Amino acid sequence: MTVNIMTDGLPVPVNQALVVILQQHITEALSNADDAAGLDAITLNFRDPDYSAEFGGYHTVEIRLTYLQGQWHLNYITDFSYVGSGWDTELAKDMDFDFGLGVCMTRFMPDSPLADAVELYQLFETNFIAYYQMNVYKVDTTLEQ
Repeated sequence: MTVNIMTDGLPVPVNQALVVILQQHITEALSNADDAAGLDAITLNFRDPDYSAEFGGYHTVEIRLTYLQGQWHLNYITDFSYVGSGWDTELAKDMDFDFGLGVCMTRFMPDSPLADAVELYQLFETNFIAYYQMNVYKVDTTLEQ
């Protein structure tokens, strides 16, 4: 089964290594699904099991793809980090690359068009791919109908 992921025409260039990672996990999820027909979306959660507010670690990353016209399309890539301290600590969005809206949102800067965040996206993507290749993530996949 070939998993087609549309990357043409996006406001940021998507590294082929990321596409291969996504294809691998989508293919695996679809092959293990009881009924893959009629899927609307897939959400992939990449978690460092040792990441904590106290000791740090690799940020949690969530990637959602939607299925339209025979292809998977990136909907968003969100990087989560712990914020706050003590009883007030929570996992919150640190960076959000929203392909559907064409917007980049971060905790420390005002929202901007995704096309203006190419360098930030490429830095994030390069780091994410490196961490993935270091096997720091446990990957959970959610199929949505």
